[in-house]
Amino acid sequence: MIEPGQATLSIQRQCELLSLSRASYCYTPAAASALNLELMRLIRFALAITKWRPGCLRPENPAG
Repeated sequence: MIEPGQATLSIQRQCELLSLSRASYCYTPAAASALNLELMRLIRFALAITKWRPGCLRPENPAG
């Protein structure tokens, strides 16, 4: 793992040795908002009740 306090190797060199970009080492993902989580839940629910087929442009039985 990368050690920020390492005296002999810079963080950039440690990233190079691990084939890791410096930007991905520094990146901290943002937490998902409550609205975003609710929208994802609703999308999963809608796809589950419409029997969506992957690669299809519309549900199998749009009439119900």
